[in-house]
Amino acid sequence: AVWAAAFNERNAEKLAAMYDPLATLWGTNSPALASTPEGVRSYFDRTCSASPPIRVAVGKVVSRVHARYATVAGTYEFSREGTLYPSRYSFAMVDTANGWHIVQHHSSSLPARP
Repeated sequence: AVWAAAFNERNAEKLAAMYDPLATLWGTNSPALASTPEGVRSYFDRTCSASPPIRVAVGKVVSRVHARYATVAGTYEFSREGTLYPSRYSFAMVDTANGWHIVQHHSSSLPARP
């Protein structure tokens, strides 16, 4: 919910701050893997400045906590000018001295059901 709120606020700085310095990010429509803090920030700078704006609504969420680590997976739907883009995601997170941070994020289009 916090990630989606920052996304819908178009706040690249807040989004990038949620990621660990060693995080990797496969953006939904990105041809490249972001694997540095600068790469993660650049991805969100581009996404958050898109015009017309892109919004996200979170759907199904499945979370698992394992000591200092957690996984979160589910669906979300991006929208832009009334067009919907169903997608899926997974996050791996670690509990640090500064709170939970994303260490891996993968997002891709949700395939149509057969």
